[in-house]
Amino acid sequence: MTSTIQRLLQKLEDPKRPLLGPTIKWLKLYGLILPRTRKGKMIYLSILTVMGLFIISEYVDMIIMRNDVNHLLLNFKYSMLSSVNVIKVITMYAWHKHWMGIFKFTTRVDIERRNSPDPIYRETVRKYTKYCRIITYIYWFLGYCTVIMIVVQPAAKYLLSSTYRQNVKDGTEKFLEVVNSWTPFDKTTMSGVASLYSGGWITSYDTNAFVLMIFFRGELELLRRDCRSLFGTEENPVTKEEAQKRIDHCHQRHNDILK
Repeated sequence: MTSTIQRLLQKLEDPKRPLLGPTIKWLKLYGLILPRTRKGKMIYLSILTVMGLFIISEYVDMIIMRNDVNHLLLNFKYSMLSSVNVIKVITMYAWHKHWMGIFKFTTRVDIERRNSPDPIYRETVRKYTKYCRIITYIYWFLGYCTVIMIVVQPAAKYLLSSTYRQNVKDGTEKFLEVVNSWTPFDKTTMSGVASLYSGGWITSYDTNAFVLMIFFRGELELLRRDCRSLFGTEENPVTKEEAQKRIDHCHQRHNDILK
């Protein structure tokens, strides 16, 4: 079992992107980074359109059931989560060029630090890479545990509660849905595929943000360290030319981070 999991995780790695390999592959899997082919783009954009229409149906359901406070609050909770989720995807598409620029910069700098002759650089990269993997995989696991619990909740309640099951059969109580929405047809037998896919959007977008913030934190730590030695030490000061070179280098790194 352990070896199987290790092989699966290894497939997520990318030698060309030592830090961002898993997150980039997850973003591509769920279409937050669109494929280059026209057909692939149309598929993912169609999924986004369908999800957007589904969210609209959730708000329609809230309007119809506005007098039922419990139903309204429950639907409002899921509708807000769905709305934020779709907005995340839209912003990834709208700012695609900027996101790709960040990925390119992060990968370039990360590889430079990994190949640095300075052992402190290499150790810093090793630590934040390990931390990123831990955070990423734990978040993916917890995220999908949450989604699966949401999807199986209606069926579990129906199977485990004889009173609820009888109430559903005699019509005194409605069957609990995964997410409440309005459709002009019977949707009570529909699966929770949309919720599972939505979970992929959440986990891919959020872990990408985590990893990038961890990277920039590590880069700021290294920049602070290098700024301390701009002029060498009191016992071993550097030349004016060397000090100017170090200042220019740190200034450029600072500007790159700000950009």
